[in-house]
Amino acid sequence: MSALSERLRSIDASLSVPLPRRTALLRELRYDLDALTEELIAQGVPSVEARRRATTALVPDAGTLESLESVHASRYRRATAALDVRRLRGLERGLLAAAMTVASVSGATMLASAGITRDPSPFLWPVIGAGLVLYAVCLIKAFELWIKGDHAKPRRGLWGVAFLSGAVVVLGAAGVLTDTIVLFGTLEASPDLAGTLFMAGVRREATLMAVAIVLALPGAVFWLVAHQWIALVEDAHRRALAFESH
Repeated sequence: MSALSERLRSIDASLSVPLPRRTALLRELRYDLDALTEELIAQGVPSVEARRRATTALVPDAGTLESLESVHASRYRRATAALDVRRLRGLERGLLAAAMTVASVSGATMLASAGITRDPSPFLWPVIGAGLVLYAVCLIKAFELWIKGDHAKPRRGLWGVAFLSGAVVVLGAAGVLTDTIVLFGTLEASPDLAGTLFMAGVRREATLMAVAIVLALPGAVFWLVAHQWIALVEDAHRRALAFESH
């Protein structure tokens, strides 16, 4: 079984298809090897020889692996296989820029219609900018995991999503704290302005914190979903390779 596991690991390392498909291929190969080995043992072949014959008959060679690679590649990879790598990378970046432009324009329109941009905190625009960066990172990671099917390093960049989600909230909270200190300083110097400035300040800071939370929450949810999905597919993959599962 140790030798078989090493052989399966070698096959796994030579494939770049999405992780769930690699897992399915390895499971099917292991099942077929076990079934053929048991059949040969039932016919009187010694177990070691039976495993060797089954491995020789069923383990794919380099040409077969190449065919499996093309058949089980993601739809995106099959659709873009004819494109030059540099041209494809430029196209992907252009589409990402277009998607973020549409999202930015749509978000700005919604904020303006909601009246959030009237008398905003100076920290509102940095918070919105950080939120847009967070959404761009989430979009890139979602594209990599579930459209492109690039699972060579599935966890790469994932903690950046968690960090950016937290950074958006921290930036909003820092803005609220700073604006509040400035407001209290103004009121201390001019107490007669309290009736005008205090409620406007409360409304402004509540808006800032609400926007920060609303922008950060989808990123946090994305991180949780992607983290759990990767954990599940990696666990299934370890089991298919006969690794110890954690």
